Amino acid sequence: MLRLTHSFRFNGVAFQVFVLEKAGDVLPVHEHDFNHLTRCEAGEIEAFDEMGPIRQATPADAPFEFRAHRRHGIRALVDGARFVNIFPA
Repeated sequence: MLRLTHSFRFNGVAFQVFVLEKAGDVLPVHEHDFNHLTRCEAGEIEAFDEMGPIRQATPADAPFEFRAHRRHGIRALVDGARFVNIFPA
């Protein structure tokens, strides 16, 4: 199950923190009209699109960017994965 645990804004930037409770849980494929960053905060996640995996990330990795209109989703590779999306408010 996907859960939005925190959502807040600071200095014109929005933050949304999600938890994927079980390995295989997903934030479904979608797109935005703006660029945004995603950072893995716990566990391990995989960004993907309709063609397959894009990249994997753990908390040791730097945030990665999704460009505007790039379709993408996020999948948990382990139980309890947590990530934050950072975008213009």
